[in-house]
Amino acid sequence: MTETSKSPYRNSNLFSKYYFDTYLITNPEWKKDDHLKAFEEIKKIYFEEEKRLKIYNESQLRLNFFDKIFTVLGFKYEPAEPTQENTIPDYTFFSDQKNRDDAYQNEGTISFFVNAIAMGEVKQWNVDLDKITKTEYPVRQIRDYLDSADKKWGILSNGQLWRIYSKSKRRDDCFEIDLPSLIKANDKEAFRFFYYFFRKDAFVPSRDGEAFLNRVLQGSVNYAVEIGKDLKDNVYWAMKRIAEGFIERPSNNLNKNNPATLTRVQNNTMILLYRILFLLYAEGKGLLDLDDQHYKYYYSFDRTKHAIADVQDGRVDYRYDTNKTALLNEIKDLFNLVNKGSEALCISKEEMCYVPPYNGGLFDPEKHLDLENWLIGDKYLADAIDFLSRSKPKDGQRNFIDYSTLEIRHLGEIYEGLLEYKLKVADSDLIVSDSSWVTLEEYNANRKQKKSIW
Repeated sequence: MTETSKSPYRNSNLFSKYYFDTYLITNPEWKKDDHLKAFEEIKKIYFEEEKRLKIYNESQLRLNFFDKIFTVLGFKYEPAEPTQENTIPDYTFFSDQKNRDDAYQNEGTISFFVNAIAMGEVKQWNVDLDKITKTEYPVRQIRDYLDSADKKWGILSNGQLWRIYSKSKRRDDCFEIDLPSLIKANDKEAFRFFYYFFRKDAFVPSRDGEAFLNRVLQGSVNYAVEIGKDLKDNVYWAMKRIAEGFIERPSNNLNKNNPATLTRVQNNTMILLYRILFLLYAEGKGLLDLDDQHYKYYYSFDRTKHAIADVQDGRVDYRYDTNKTALLNEIKDLFNLVNKGSEALCISKEEMCYVPPYNGGLFDPEKHLDLENWLIGDKYLADAIDFLSRSKPKDGQRNFIDYSTLEIRHLGEIYEGLLEYKLKVADSDLIVSDSSWVTLEEYNANRKQKKSIW
């Protein structure tokens, strides 16, 4: 088998990558080889038509390419007349012939779509699916069809890129596969993603009652809720470590017994926390492009968080200490990049990575002078970043949080929660329990009480 050099799919915030990695690949259904026959059939269709695909008009492409592939994928479908304007989708998909035949009793009405399992919209080979013109915007079309027919799932394709959209997600959220690249690479394992996500059975409830796509989407939603709760506790831990790091640094000259100083430390701690959360969220959502290899390997926060995890878990022979401040300098370079944008920093064209400037003031050094002047030891900062990057231990492992599944409201709720806290110097060691600070003695006493109940 020849492997492709890139991911077999582009998941633009529709599903959870963590859910893919932990659930999907271990699912018995996923391990079957049902996709192999379909791969050979679709590969044959592609190579028979390859020379004509770029010159076909939409009607020809539908007849000679899309119709054949949808048939291999198991759909019963009703195509719209190519001459019709954008009032009904190009394809209405049904699970079987009976549902397709029954739909004709309501032809010409919205009831025609009642038993449909999905909508489909297709374009010519070279059409940019994201481009907005005076006459066409493919993404809006498929989303409008989902809304008008009240259907959960839609397929949009130009033959090269195949996308799935969900009515329950935001307009631009999608799951995308570059079909020709998989075929040309003869990558049967990568094709598994195309087959299992775009076949008819992905949209039809199984014997257990839920369609494959519904299960994957709901699992992603459940993960986001769960990780949002975990992240709240982790943020409090990170806040504690950063505040400690600022206060314990002699050169910062901060009096921990002065209430005004503690307020100042708390304000700057929260700004630094939110900068880190913003970067994790922006990279997770693709706002900062990790597919840009120069950005990923030279500047990204993704690189930093993985390096920290390797140290924390003992996979490299290195330890962070409280005296060095190399980590702070490293992330400050990224802060500066995000604040000004890559073009403003005059990076050479040979090494250019595109980063749009963020003008909200969060990363503006002139608005946060303390953060420019204060230092924090690597150990404190590494601990805080690790708390924000990875989930609580489960089965002896800490997994990276998939920020692509989180909504901006999750970060807003966390930030609002932080506003409720006032930084104080504790008389004894504190620990977070159920999103609240308690003394270590109280925490251990509560644990003993819970155990005694059982």
